[in-house]
Amino acid sequence: PGPAGAGTGELVVRVLIVNEADFAQPFPVLQLSFSDLDGLPVAGHRFQPRDYLAGDAKNLSLMPVKAPVQLELRIPDPGANAVNYQLDLL
Repeated sequence: PGPAGAGTGELVVRVLIVNEADFAQPFPVLQLSFSDLDGLPVAGHRFQPRDYLAGDAKNLSLMPVKAPVQLELRIPDPGANAVNYQLDLL
């Protein structure tokens, strides 16, 4: 993932996911969490597929097999203390 959107008050995280299964399946719920240097939570957000599917992927109902899909996750900037992040597929 790569952050962008500096100076906008918004953080944009770009993610590339690939369905490695041999069958199409639903897009996951994504949990994006940020923590400080001590590992304490600073911010987090849970994204449903309708929140992150855009562009060519917007009309997909299932994750295609072995094909990369680029996603954009947009949240308010979590601030300077958010030095670590974790993205979980739920």
